[in-house]
Amino acid sequence: MTKAVDPAFRDLLADPRNAVRRPPKHIPMEMVRAAAKAAMATLPGPDINWQDCEVSGVRVRVYQPSNAPEASAVVFFHGGGFVLGDLDTHDRMCRVLALAAHRRLVAVDYRRSPEASYPAAVDDGCCVVDWLSEALGVHDGAIALVGDSAGAHIALTAALRRPAAVGQLSLIYPILDPACASVSAALFGDGFILTRDAMKWFWECYLAGQHNPLECADFSVLPPTTVVTAGFDPLRDEGLALADEIAAAGVAIIRRHYAAMIHGFAGMPHLTGAADEALAAVAADISTALK
Repeated sequence: MTKAVDPAFRDLLADPRNAVRRPPKHIPMEMVRAAAKAAMATLPGPDINWQDCEVSGVRVRVYQPSNAPEASAVVFFHGGGFVLGDLDTHDRMCRVLALAAHRRLVAVDYRRSPEASYPAAVDDGCCVVDWLSEALGVHDGAIALVGDSAGAHIALTAALRRPAAVGQLSLIYPILDPACASVSAALFGDGFILTRDAMKWFWECYLAGQHNPLECADFSVLPPTTVVTAGFDPLRDEGLALADEIAAAGVAIIRRHYAAMIHGFAGMPHLTGAADEALAAVAADISTALK
């Protein structure tokens, strides 16, 4: 096991202003989101045709590589703790994934918490999956769901709701445990950007007193699944445990572990080449499963 975080993150981790923390109650959510969006800014993405549109009231951004097959598609859910992030914060990631997988990619601007707690975001995701299947003629089993962090939780929950439609699932450092009780949460829950306190706040906003929708889930209905984890991520152990649970349910699993990385590294191409390496690996898994 790697004992040191990649030195590329040294300056980022050294500045306490970069830590994601529970905001003071008096700060309006609009200001919290604006600050987070500025902090999540990254490099511009590669050129690709795209357009914003609405699907039954759900805003989406559709990325269309040239000559991509019409019979399959990728649905992407952005991270941000169910509260932060939007189509713009993950625009580059979506461009890279769409081009590398050579598939039409639909990014979902799902309703965020706390204004819309669970199951609103999952409902929005399922609406987009249904639209691809019914309106655009994408065949059953020809849709891949992808998400990073909180988006991975939404993707997983949507896949459990629409098992016939989904042919591949990719979960990039997923959020899974509202208790934030893992060993990695204790080890890396402060000093590695994403804090344990922020995670607890995210869950409070999302669940609003409800039970975790993944409790007692039947993972045997899932399609081939890729789980990406990072060695210095408070969510590391949640992702590793999930991969084991999915495999135990008889589902084909690909584990992609980046031992020296931190949470969010796939959105940090300006700091590490592992960002695009991980996205290329996920895209390859999608292409293999959707052939």
